[in-house]
Amino acid sequence: MSFDVAAPAEELVRRVRAEDVSAVDPSSSFVSAMRDRFPDVDVRDGSAERLPFEGGRFDATLAQLVVHFMGDPVAGLAEMRRVTRPGGVVAACAWDYAGNRGPLGVFWDAAREIRPDVRDESRLAGTREGHLVGLFEDAGLAPICRGIVVHPLIRLEAAMTIKSRTLRLPADQAEALEAIAGVDEVSVNEEIQRAITAHIEARRSDPAFRQRLKASMERNREILERLAR
Repeated sequence: MSFDVAAPAEELVRRVRAEDVSAVDPSSSFVSAMRDRFPDVDVRDGSAERLPFEGGRFDATLAQLVVHFMGDPVAGLAEMRRVTRPGGVVAACAWDYAGNRGPLGVFWDAAREIRPDVRDESRLAGTREGHLVGLFEDAGLAPICRGIVVHPLIRLEAAMTIKSRTLRLPADQAEALEAIAGVDEVSVNEEIQRAITAHIEARRSDPAFRQRLKASMERNREILERLAR
């Protein structure tokens, strides 16, 4: 059986039977949405620090992009260890915010241009290189397998396991992509990475885009003020 701390757990449902998946989330609206979408998944209200399951119940316990939201990350990871059977897997991952490699990197760059003292997400638990592994050690988890996924813009650090995603394209686009990759003599995955990298760099260096981004930031100054407190 598999368990996901903080719904949604749809990737687990895709990989294993829904009846073998459980999830917990402190947000009642998230829990309700998950129950509606996956009625066969055992989804419960609760926090990572006090998981509503008996000890040793699950083969794998996951917290993907969740640890930095926990009130007490070490306690949360210790609870994940408690509900995992001996020899099972406890896994987590987090964005490398301290390395400015998270999905909101451009947002925070613009925020710092307006307010240099703004508090970003780099101080959150597990969001700097090596810290997630340290939290695992503090929670008494061992052995630990550390992995890092690096993208020109996004960096993801994972302890124990890394989650992947599937890109779905219309048939004509998929055929065109395969043809282009064949001409370039690279894999389809490499062709996609090239396209994403080029698009991101083009947007980051586009003065008009950055101007619109700054204008948007100005309209949301009140939000930034709250973040800076």
